[in-house]
Amino acid sequence: YTYIWDNEIDSVNPNGKIDFSEQTYRLKITTNVGYHWRIGLDGRLIRFQPFYTTPSNAYMAGALLQYGFYLGDYSRFVLELGLKSGNYCTCGDGAPYMKNNLLHLGYGWGFDFKIWHSVFMDLGWQRYYILNKLPKKYSYTQYIIGLKYQFPVPEVNR
Repeated sequence: YTYIWDNEIDSVNPNGKIDFSEQTYRLKITTNVGYHWRIGLDGRLIRFQPFYTTPSNAYMAGALLQYGFYLGDYSRFVLELGLKSGNYCTCGDGAPYMKNNLLHLGYGWGFDFKIWHSVFMDLGWQRYYILNKLPKKYSYTQYIIGLKYQFPVPEVNR
């Protein structure tokens, strides 16, 4: 969840100071292609509400590549690179809005901490840049806290 407050707009919004809110729901499916490497698909539903308007649903979906450093008992530090198509435009002077046919290139990092059998706590950070030529575009940054289930697989030889 992301909330942006603006103390200057109290007179415009008698219900409070929240200027922009956003919730992101992510589904990621990956598979091992070696001991350190994983490839996969990533989809995000971004529900956002700028300036007290009706909520909108945007999306980003595409491929990802991960390199993991194992930290004992299956916990790991991960570097990630992704290429996604979507309609979430972080551009212009105001809050994000929807614009079709955008291409996003992103990178990030994360920690997967094993908490029970095949269940992991996922903590991370990602930043995406719009590759399309648009005026006043800016990056889309996410801080991630989530749960991950890893289907049991045979040991990968080191």
